[in-house]
Amino acid sequence: MADTENYDILVIGSGEAGKYLAGTMAGEGHHTAVVERKLIGGSCPNIACLPSKNIIYSAVLELFRDEGITVLLQTQVESVEGKSGREVRVRTRGPDGEGAITGTDLLVAVGRNESEARRDGMGYRLLTLPTAAILRTRTVSEPRGFLKLLVAADSDEILGFTAFGTEASELMAAVQVAMIGHLPYTALGAGIFTHPTIAEGLVFLLSGKPMSPPR
Repeated sequence: MADTENYDILVIGSGEAGKYLAGTMAGEGHHTAVVERKLIGGSCPNIACLPSKNIIYSAVLELFRDEGITVLLQTQVESVEGKSGREVRVRTRGPDGEGAITGTDLLVAVGRNESEARRDGMGYRLLTLPTAAILRTRTVSEPRGFLKLLVAADSDEILGFTAFGTEASELMAAVQVAMIGHLPYTALGAGIFTHPTIAEGLVFLLSGKPMSPPR
């Protein structure tokens, strides 16, 4: 196995959220890496927006590298160990074989993101929350990050969820169970979560009104 590479921020996937997040974190001086298993930039510039796909692909890749962001292309994530906000170790498999990278923060997601919902012609609404609004982030002095939930336009079905920030993986299980059980987002929002935990942030996130995305 190759030597482990160390980073401050690890972004798995270079879609809409990944591009913005990687650029923002690198711009703030964090040593950042992006792991992408297939298409840099996600599906929109590479599949949906056919006339521009080659230009956008090259521009995004050049931008990442100009920002000092390491890009691992055609790389599959084999496993993730550790805890976001402390230390995370990602084992990868790419063209050069197995490897490993470490960092302190990890972006995690389940279900569809906005690009995928648009690609599939699915109407959706959004709920967003900065993680600084979650009390737990104050106790660990790590307020950076955000939560984003996609809700169907014509029902309360959860389409997808993205989280970036300390202990973000703690949120995944609750949202995944709700999605598997086809629970409306309102049922999850009515839950009572232990205080103070990151999971408690779901109550704050889901107490808002889902908004249609800007056109």
